Amino acid sequence: IATPWSAPAWMKTNGRLQGLRPEEIARGATCRLKDDCFGVYADYLVRFIARYQDEGIRIDSLTLQNEPQNDRSEYPCMRMDEADQIRLAGLLGNRLAAGALDTRLIAHDHNWILHPNNRAMAGETPNPDPLASVLGILAHPDANRFVSGTAWHVYAGGPEDMARVFDTLHAKHPGKEILATELTAFMKASAAILLE
Repeated sequence: IATPWSAPAWMKTNGRLQGLRPEEIARGATCRLKDDCFGVYADYLVRFIARYQDEGIRIDSLTLQNEPQNDRSEYPCMRMDEADQIRLAGLLGNRLAAGALDTRLIAHDHNWILHPNNRAMAGETPNPDPLASVLGILAHPDANRFVSGTAWHVYAGGPEDMARVFDTLHAKHPGKEILATELTAFMKASAAILLE
């Protein structure tokens, strides 16, 4: 499974791999894929998958964006809201099919609930619910056609949030995978409780 943390800096609205600084947030700057770079980025990701395959390494799955609600870390990150994930899924899905690549696409790759360090962007609901966003992505015909499942991190939310996500997604989209893709060592005890 491959997970991009950021598009190349020149493809992003803030012009660097890292996220937004406090002063940039205050003036309303964004850290997302430029509108005219979606096709270029889709081509970039397809070339990445094809080059690995040329070396004998098959990329089974590709998440559309690691932590798509995170745009203010000092490490590579990039905001990718629901509409952006839908757009990229359609472009990537068509390009993968045209290149005869069977890499599966995975949406979200973030927490069960909105992490306290994340914030809504201008134009979004005050606290965008990750499950509602994922349901919106899967409700779109292009995204639903190409997205095989969703990925979740175990940093924000408890057992009841995980159960709500799993139960809702399984009921509405029983053919889509639900993956837990990120957990750090200090979270192991919490995960053990969540998975019991």
